[in-house]
Amino acid sequence: MKKINCLIALTAFFAVACAPVTTQTDITQLRSEFAALQVRFNELQRNQADLFARNDSALVTIDSLEVRIQDVTRRTATLNQNIQDIETQIRNKALDPSVIATEGIPSEMYRAAYSDFVAGRFELAISGFENFLAMHPRSDLAPQAQFFLAESFFAQRNFERALTEYRQVARLHPTARDVIVAANLKIALSYEALGNQDAAMAMFGAIVRDFPQSAEALTARERIRRHQNVQNR
Repeated sequence: MKKINCLIALTAFFAVACAPVTTQTDITQLRSEFAALQVRFNELQRNQADLFARNDSALVTIDSLEVRIQDVTRRTATLNQNIQDIETQIRNKALDPSVIATEGIPSEMYRAAYSDFVAGRFELAISGFENFLAMHPRSDLAPQAQFFLAESFFAQRNFERALTEYRQVARLHPTARDVIVAANLKIALSYEALGNQDAAMAMFGAIVRDFPQSAEALTARERIRRHQNVQNR
């Protein structure tokens, strides 16, 4: 189980990290996306135990997992070294005040709001993310800020408002696929929490159809299977 969890986390991390990283903003975005993936991974972990309790054949063999884990680990180590090299170059480069103004302040605002979210200070996180989005709606960090704004309402069990904010991710940031699929999963889970199983199953099905290789699709398939088992009893 630990090996499988490791593979999922490393594969998801490498998938978003393989794009070129050339500026401090890119690095900040990469780390933010990794934080978003951690939230998604935690959600996957909560459902994974049921999946592996099934009596049918294993999804993958341990041998193949070993090979893939080694490959992803090697590629991730290379990526980390590349990021470190780029960070060194950025530190050695004299940035003019206009660049600092456009890159430093938004990322600091985002980090402050995210720190409140991680610490469970959800009202402060909501205020921080809303202020960030109002001031920097076109920032590279805007999709993640929108997602964690929704997450803050979800954590407060305000599922109706969470639904509204999760939907904004795809509407406002249609190219942010990794954040969109994470938001879509939480839309489905919000529908479940509100007792709207039909809408939840429809969204789970859409995730499987539109993002079949994603970690969220694995969770969606399991939710659909569990729902069908209940219906067939």
